[in-house]
Amino acid sequence: MTPCIVLPIIFPLLAAATCVMLAQHRRWQICISLLSSTLVLLVGAGLLQTVTSDGLISLTLGEWPARYGINLIADRLSSWMVLMVGVLGLACTLYTIRGIEPQRARWFFYPVWNGLQAGSALAFLTGDLFNLYVAFEILLMGSFVLLAHGSTRLQLQGAVKYVVLNFLASTFFLSAAGILYGLTGTMNLALMGQTLAGNPEGGALLAALLLLLAFGIKSAVFPLFFWLPASYHTPPTPVSALFAGLLTKVGVYALIRVFTVVFPEELDMLSPLLAWCAGLTIIVGGLGALAQKDLKRTLCYMIVGHIGYMIAAISVHTALAYAAVLFFLVHDMLAKSCLFLTAGSIAKRTPQASDHGGDLWRRDPVLSSCFGFGAMDLAGLPPFSGFFAKLLVLMALFQSGAYALASVALIGAFLTLFIMARLWIQLCWEPGTAATATPLDTHPLSQRIPIAGLALLCLLVGLSAGPVINSALRAGEDLKTPVAYRQALLGDTK
Repeated sequence: MTPCIVLPIIFPLLAAATCVMLAQHRRWQICISLLSSTLVLLVGAGLLQTVTSDGLISLTLGEWPARYGINLIADRLSSWMVLMVGVLGLACTLYTIRGIEPQRARWFFYPVWNGLQAGSALAFLTGDLFNLYVAFEILLMGSFVLLAHGSTRLQLQGAVKYVVLNFLASTFFLSAAGILYGLTGTMNLALMGQTLAGNPEGGALLAALLLLLAFGIKSAVFPLFFWLPASYHTPPTPVSALFAGLLTKVGVYALIRVFTVVFPEELDMLSPLLAWCAGLTIIVGGLGALAQKDLKRTLCYMIVGHIGYMIAAISVHTALAYAAVLFFLVHDMLAKSCLFLTAGSIAKRTPQASDHGGDLWRRDPVLSSCFGFGAMDLAGLPPFSGFFAKLLVLMALFQSGAYALASVALIGAFLTLFIMARLWIQLCWEPGTAATATPLDTHPLSQRIPIAGLALLCLLVGLSAGPVINSALRAGEDLKTPVAYRQALLGDTK
């Protein structure tokens, strides 16, 4: 199974190259992209099963020494993330069949689309800091192109804000990588951690702060979040959905991976800062969502608020906290993508969707139900996955004595519940205006299937929470004491 670790990166790259050659054949590009996402999903499921039964999978390309080689490694956390790349990639690609105009598709939309998925998979599987930086740059370039694709004024405004802040994040990242290479002579995460352990260096703390800034911008943590509400609502619906599900989560993943392996001592020092940022992110995200009238902008602020829960758990960095982050990542990726796809379908067919009016339940019960599933999941109502995700975060915070932060998380949970209940009532039950009085047009299957599929997954992950939580708990223990991960990167194990 070891060579299969490269396939989640190779499949989207091959799909991107093939789509370039078939730039004028939209149907072929769609078929190739769907095949690529399906294969990534299957390989991700295989990696997760193998890691669960046999342990870590690692591969050093070209058999170079660990200090110099390109290292790929899969543990429970990265396998779950690769699986989610496949799930979200497949759902959002299916939605593009009717959600992306043919003219837009001919201008290299699908090559960039597949490249974005390849960059995400590389970020989740790489074991060295340089290739994590490469993955960030792939994501930055791909997401900027997809944000600006179509060149409307709103898209360009959002894209400029997005690229300026994320370019700053890349600058911080590259500076930190240079400092760490000067201190350790390697980009291998395990060797970095081994070299820096027990030898506190001023340069190491500076590098940790720079990486915290870089990952904080990428994750949209307070006060570095304002680029996200300004940009994520501007591109076409499937692009917004993929961004909402994947991009900020790459920043959270990188924060966990780098700080647990390279900077465990610095993480102890920076925990109070993370806790303050997490609490403010939860509150600002909730209040920002409460103030919005546009549905997609409301969901953008909900992305920010829920990133705060993950950062809160990271700030206490216990095994249970890391397990909570993993479960929260899976829940949030499904719920946010589901809600953005649903919001796009509502906005396209209901002119007053931006004002939260539409009489949707009468006009399209299926779409209304899918929105309800996503809303209840995001609000954390049982038996949806969001309930268990927030419960795990609260348990981790209370167990660690972070009572003030747990109180803020509870306030954020009630605020989310209020916002999603208000949206549900206004969109689905309030009487529509004259413009919304007519029945909806037939909703294409290519859009109904991914929306309904993600909505059902939100429920199924909650109903089958036991096995997922058990996997997350094992992953949390591995992240708290990453001995096996370090050994695998050094070549001492498989």
